[in-house]
Amino acid sequence: MVKYELGSSSKTASLTVLAPANMVITAISAPSQVRSGAAFLITATVQNTGGTAGWADVSITPGGIATGSAYLQPGASQGIGVSVVMPNADTTFTATCGSSSKTVFVEVIMPVATSLTLSLSPASVAPNGSVVASGALTRGDGGSTSGLTVSVDGVSGTTGSGGAYSITFTAPSTSGTKTITASFGGTTLLLPSSTQARLNVFGGIAGANWLLLAPFLLGGILLYISRR
Repeated sequence: MVKYELGSSSKTASLTVLAPANMVITAISAPSQVRSGAAFLITATVQNTGGTAGWADVSITPGGIATGSAYLQPGASQGIGVSVVMPNADTTFTATCGSSSKTVFVEVIMPVATSLTLSLSPASVAPNGSVVASGALTRGDGGSTSGLTVSVDGVSGTTGSGGAYSITFTAPSTSGTKTITASFGGTTLLLPSSTQARLNVFGGIAGANWLLLAPFLLGGILLYISRR
């Protein structure tokens, strides 16, 4: 109750004093496992339990400057996501908003190195001819690599027992020595890898890269001159 006086006159009025904004973290969530070096999201749910609106500023440690914000009305609740990068070890992350905080534990996944082999059959082919690429995908810890996708010159195939693969692709339409790449894109647990092999694409009388300039009869032999 507030009393106002002016000379001999006075009046009273009711004045309600609202409690300031008060941000409380009510929940926190994150993936249970994250690959080392990968960015991921930690979400802190914040509720304004105060009497006035205000900003909820959430920071995540470790992570230094990783922060997220939301403007909350009294009684409102909102999930605030903060992006962080996974260290090279299991980590307990702490979300803080004002005097309120909660923690979440995340287990690190250390990805395994992989390697590919590649051989081409035939190693020399006419333009637009069929080539069989074969090899194997292996992993550094000796684990299974079956059922994984390998791509060769834009054509994909699936590895079988022991990580072996065989993929048929079409040779380039132009002649010359071509570099063919086999690649494995990686998974959450496995690092990507790639390897290369040389393919000799040769021209011919019927090939698109040969030009009959003039048929010179030299001792009964026709002479053809290549564009290359």
